[in-house]
Amino acid sequence: MYFFFTGEERYLIDNQLEKWKKAFLQKYGENNFYSFWEGNFEFEKISSVLMWWGLFDEKKFIIIKWVPKDSFVKVPSWEYEKLENFLLEHLDNISSENVICFVSYKPDKRTKLYKFLAKNSNIELKEYKAFSEKQLIAYIVKTFQLSESLARYVVEKIWTNLFNIHNELEKILKVNWNITKELIDKYTTTNVEQDSFALLDNIVNSQQALNILWKLQENKEDIFKILGLLYWNLKNVILIAEQKQYWLSSKEVASKLWVHPFVVWKIYKNVNNVAIYKEMFKKLLDLDYGIKSWKVDSSLWYMYLKKIILNLN
Repeated sequence: MYFFFTGEERYLIDNQLEKWKKAFLQKYGENNFYSFWEGNFEFEKISSVLMWWGLFDEKKFIIIKWVPKDSFVKVPSWEYEKLENFLLEHLDNISSENVICFVSYKPDKRTKLYKFLAKNSNIELKEYKAFSEKQLIAYIVKTFQLSESLARYVVEKIWTNLFNIHNELEKILKVNWNITKELIDKYTTTNVEQDSFALLDNIVNSQQALNILWKLQENKEDIFKILGLLYWNLKNVILIAEQKQYWLSSKEVASKLWVHPFVVWKIYKNVNNVAIYKEMFKKLLDLDYGIKSWKVDSSLWYMYLKKIILNLN
């Protein structure tokens, strides 16, 4: 049995594979389970496990991550290329008694292997596309038995990553079976990605933006991580605003730019003056260059970032 898991809702893919793994281990044991990822991605090992089948062998469960070529994690190109050629030539000769799962969250759809796996009638494609706003809210409502309004508040507070949503809400469930807004405020924490987006979301509100920066400073967040997230979010804001001018819907923009639909929707409905974001992007580049060229003291980067925000308004 062959399966191809793909899609940007990584939590759902990993959760499904973990369920399959537990059920398999209970029946066949650990000696028949194999998982290949960036830490042990070697062509010889993978091809040997795929092809080896003895008369008295039991069923094997084999997970091969980052195949086809994935945008999230790059495995050694020389190892990948050998495996890709091997699979294109020999996959039909590999025993179908085994359970073989290829996992590529954000695959390069131009590759021969992607086209081969996605269109092969012997391989079951399991695609977990990024949730739309409605799908994400509905998932939280159903999974954690919350009202729609409270589910929306969860996303506003924790953001769209399902790993983070589950981790934060499960913390609450350990102390109280009933999740409330008060408990969300008390026990959950926003992540740096959410803070960086919230900063841009409040760019015209200097005081709110400065409060977010103060929080990041108190948490001693790494400067280059913050700048990287701001770059990424600013790029999305600018690109989405430009696509909006062509009268594309938020759903069409999300598909075209490969950005989470909820993020696109939130930017799409709020962004109007794109000039302020372009100006900030340029000033962040100048700050980044200044720090890396030792012209700006890196210990003062919060002060410089605050100055950029104040000068935008």
